[in-house]
Amino acid sequence: MPAPGDLVHQTSITTGTGAQTLVAVLGKRSFLSWFGTGGTNTFDYYISHRTAAEHERGTGHESGGTLVRDTVLANHLGTTALVNFSAGIKDITNGVPAGKIVHTDLAQTLIGPKTLDNAILTGVPVAPTAAETVNTTQIATTAHVKDYAAPFSALATNNIIYNGCGIINQENGDAYLGVNWINYGGYFMDGWLVSSSIATPGSAQLRLGHLAASGSPLPAFGGGIWTDTQVAGVPSPGANDRIKIYQPIEYSRLKCLGMGRAGASSVTLSFWVYCTITGTMCVSLASAGTGSRIYIQEVVIAAATTWQYVTLTFPPDTTSPTSWDVADNASGGYLQFCFTAGASQNDATAGSWQTWGDDATAAQTNFLAGLNVVLLTGIVLLPGTEAPSQAMSPLLQRSYGDELLQCQRYYIRLPYIVEPFSDWDIKPYPTTLRAAPTLAPVPPPAGSTVAFNGNMGGAFYTSGARAYADLVADARLL
Repeated sequence: MPAPGDLVHQTSITTGTGAQTLVAVLGKRSFLSWFGTGGTNTFDYYISHRTAAEHERGTGHESGGTLVRDTVLANHLGTTALVNFSAGIKDITNGVPAGKIVHTDLAQTLIGPKTLDNAILTGVPVAPTAAETVNTTQIATTAHVKDYAAPFSALATNNIIYNGCGIINQENGDAYLGVNWINYGGYFMDGWLVSSSIATPGSAQLRLGHLAASGSPLPAFGGGIWTDTQVAGVPSPGANDRIKIYQPIEYSRLKCLGMGRAGASSVTLSFWVYCTITGTMCVSLASAGTGSRIYIQEVVIAAATTWQYVTLTFPPDTTSPTSWDVADNASGGYLQFCFTAGASQNDATAGSWQTWGDDATAAQTNFLAGLNVVLLTGIVLLPGTEAPSQAMSPLLQRSYGDELLQCQRYYIRLPYIVEPFSDWDIKPYPTTLRAAPTLAPVPPPAGSTVAFNGNMGGAFYTSGARAYADLVADARLL
């Protein structure tokens, strides 16, 4: 619609509901001179009878010296029907309806619900700031730019957790690790350990491993962490029974939070979870220093067999430096997911920092009762209080190559040819290891005496025949 014109005013004496024949008014503009003619040149019009209580507002166009009343928006009858005008002079003008008028107060603030069509704003316009959770067409401001300005690749680099999608499993590949319930603890894939203690397991067996990409909620994740039961599920847990998976976090990765001191930073966890039953899962962050502390949060799994996106913020622990202070390359803390806990293992309280005794609260569900499954993926732990949105979460994952390098700081498995009686053949590590590793060939060459050198890289030779093996350098945290 063309912009309204100043002093556009004509009259008419036409009666009825049809087009109004336009008559010029001295000193005023005609509709034809300002808008032109034809149905594409529509404009707002007002018709007001000078001597009768009749008026009409609408949109129309000029055609051959007449006003064609295309659409009636309002009239004196309170309807949108064409007015059947009586005899007499009618004033016909162009103007902006009150509902479309943009006006300002003395501070030049726009007032009222107005529509701006192709508006160009200059200077430094301001607008109310939407809440961070708003996902509508409401106008955006720069109020939260600091929180989200970093590129996704930078945020992925800041992820304190590694292998949060379970895509790296150098030790076991795509094979599942089946373990007995009783007092088992160890790595089942890069970065992730299981701690299982069930006094009376019956015939139940725990299975852990890599979830194929086709099973994850979004292809971008590339996979996930699989936990389920085989043969039979976990019976009702005894008082001291517990099953959890966890990642030890090197203190150099946690140090940026300043935990244990005034001014420490919050840290925010986001992840996807899938369970075949509903219930409450306890997720915790714990310290590894003297007098370890823990903060537990209860995650309600509201729907079975459905991927659920979860975000949790852990507030800073500002009161106990010794609970966090360890060597930079030592275990500084633990991120834990609890799947079942007996009565003596679930005495903790959710929602506060406390001395680490138990890993769960009384609300913890036995997610491995029966032949049930728990899947996790997209695990991201970022400094601060902001979590990626559900739509953004796949964009914060590292590439396979970058994730592999993160894992190889702790565990490396490289193919190698074992040469008999050779000089040391150093195979440099692809990245700096956390600490001097334990070295081993896998599988060990048969009938050989094997020696190792792990100063600059890993190498070995054998007194037997040439053989093929993988060189394993293990510097993992426990």
